[in-house]
Amino acid sequence: MPMNLSAPIRVYWDVRADINTEKPASGAEKTVIAILERLTREKIFYLSISGWENISYEALREMLPGLDKNGISVSLMLSGGKTLPENELLLHASYAKEFVFEIDSEKDLTKLSSLQKILKKTPARISVSIYPHEGNYGRIPSIIEYYAKNGVQNFIIPAPGIADKSKISARDHSLREKIARAINSSPSSRNGTLNFIVHDPFLWKLLDPRCFENKKMTFEGCQAADSIAYIDFKGDVFPCLLLPIRLGNLLQDSLKEIWSSKERKAVRKKIEDIPENCKKCSRLSECNGGCRGLSLLINNNICSKDPTCPVC
Repeated sequence: MPMNLSAPIRVYWDVRADINTEKPASGAEKTVIAILERLTREKIFYLSISGWENISYEALREMLPGLDKNGISVSLMLSGGKTLPENELLLHASYAKEFVFEIDSEKDLTKLSSLQKILKKTPARISVSIYPHEGNYGRIPSIIEYYAKNGVQNFIIPAPGIADKSKISARDHSLREKIARAINSSPSSRNGTLNFIVHDPFLWKLLDPRCFENKKMTFEGCQAADSIAYIDFKGDVFPCLLLPIRLGNLLQDSLKEIWSSKERKAVRKKIEDIPENCKKCSRLSECNGGCRGLSLLINNNICSKDPTCPVC
């Protein structure tokens, strides 16, 4: 895996002050413009922006061309409950490489169908992101089939973010198995119509290999504080969406300076250290110790085993 990068390759940025109400922070546009100016100058390859539809369009209208000019691929996350004017959506789509629909259940499908028709007019890739839980996993097969028939290329099953702690729990393995069975039961999962991107190594292991374009996929271990970073609405920088360890602030320092700091290197060292309970596990190569963020959030110890591991 990459080590000691001068800046992360992939940056995830959420401009929402409150993920539940999806309200932008006070003075959000000024902060957004300042952070975008910083990121435009940084040597990152990929920027995913959540909550952008909740603020004035002026910031993105001004800054997206600069990101594109500097070779930064932009992915815009779009909540299932949002609707946007066609002209403004198409303007952003002209610079975004990807639109990701964040949905929770089938009720979001009708809200997004009109947006899909608009986005088919652009070269932007269309992906879907759904966090499976006890209340929606049974509907996942029909959701998969709907999007497979409507031009979606990637089906993303993400980790919950720092701001969405309500979804973070030491989920028992039986629920993970139910989710895997639901995904595997979909014809489009088995015939390779969609490419699945799964952030849970234990769920990934339970899925039919035909879900993935690369049939020899391997889990390379946690990339937090190395090739990926997370930025919140204040410009605070974290190792990833699940590690609430503040490394610095983009309004005060450049991303390169933050990534060169001793604080970032110390966090990365802890992430690379395999938990003691995992070192002799015969299945270590499948997860490389699992998620260090969940270890910290649930066990209060970044160096402990992943609390969702079905083996340890």
